[in-house]
Amino acid sequence: MASAAIEMHMQPIIDLVTRETVAFESLARLARPGRSLLTAAAFVPGLSDREVDRLFSVALDQSLGALSTWLKSGIEVDVSVNIDPSTLANADCTAWVASALRSHGVPPDRLVLEILETHAITDERQRSSLSSIRGLGVRLAIDDFGSGHSDSDRLASFDFDVLKIDGAVVGALAAAPEQTIRRLVEYVRIAQLSGLATVVEGIETLEMAAVASAVGAQQGQGYAIARPMAIADVPAWIAGREPATSGCVPSFASVLAFHGRYGAGSAHTGTVDECPISAFIAEHAGGEPVGDWHSSQHGAENAGRSDGGRRLSDWLVHGMAAA
Repeated sequence: MASAAIEMHMQPIIDLVTRETVAFESLARLARPGRSLLTAAAFVPGLSDREVDRLFSVALDQSLGALSTWLKSGIEVDVSVNIDPSTLANADCTAWVASALRSHGVPPDRLVLEILETHAITDERQRSSLSSIRGLGVRLAIDDFGSGHSDSDRLASFDFDVLKIDGAVVGALAAAPEQTIRRLVEYVRIAQLSGLATVVEGIETLEMAAVASAVGAQQGQGYAIARPMAIADVPAWIAGREPATSGCVPSFASVLAFHGRYGAGSAHTGTVDECPISAFIAEHAGGEPVGDWHSSQHGAENAGRSDGGRRLSDWLVHGMAAA
């Protein structure tokens, strides 16, 4: 693997409420003369530990170099870089990170290092590296949360700052809407209880973005926002975005997500007139008593009344299927 053949491409992460770009994930691509770029999934598994370490150094250099240029031009974003557990086991890992930050003059808290949830961190050297990197002021993210079997153990073992929910979770929305929303709600609550920022990955439609926002996730990433792009293309992409017009209109799925955030038998907060889903329900209810079912979810005296909540959920799921 030649360093010159590695190109880092950037995929935006946006705030799901303000629609502003808050960060970019840096993704490795292998350039081949006269042929298409290879994604990391296609070439990283065949690399030796030494080559993986080298890839990390190249990724840091290119990513922080780009970030330094963006910050100087007024583009206030963070950048995240993936780090492999084998690199964490290298005694020089923290020194590489510190050196790259100094070289490019980037504040440490602008860098996020992402660790795959499915990768085991068991070696004491790995744990020491994580602690030392955290000590630099660099933030840590657990990536692809929900794809493995050790979610809670991993969160309890390390001091993370960001929880990134695996794209396969929201990707199941159309096939299993209620189950998907329950999982999203659960993971967002885990993040909130742990004091972590939440990013939902794999957002491929504006409806998915609306669902992620409705369950309380803070940030989103995926093709509906933008595909990974060359570093040189980032400033023009940011300049061309219109966050105020990039919002998501309410849908059966996003209203189901909002409802699911409280649970079918729990009281929604506030009054029914203040509820953000009231207008949608009034517009789409037709002759059905959906407004009554919704009203039954408001007020402390209604907490635990699952009949109206269940009927509202069923109506929303049917609306998704019919849309």
